[in-house]
Amino acid sequence: MSGARTPIPTLAGWAGGPSAFVGLTRSFYEKVSADPTLAPVFQDMAPDHASHVARFLTEVFGGAKLYTEAGGTHAAMISRHLGRHLTETQ
Repeated sequence: MSGARTPIPTLAGWAGGPSAFVGLTRSFYEKVSADPTLAPVFQDMAPDHASHVARFLTEVFGGAKLYTEAGGTHAAMISRHLGRHLTETQ
């Protein structure tokens, strides 16, 4: 037995990597846009929003720093979500 150890994958790796998060977020936002309660919250979303969120999730779960490398910051992400005036149902 050699002394080499197999590195433990990150949660992002276990989830399937960046492509899995792209698929997850695209699916989520497709469903959201068809939901009468949630669609108004996301109606002004940029066309690349799902990919942007996928980069964020990949990084948060220990994957490549794609979100940060694309210029994203935690402060900017928080500021985009403040003041949304969501209802209890949303």
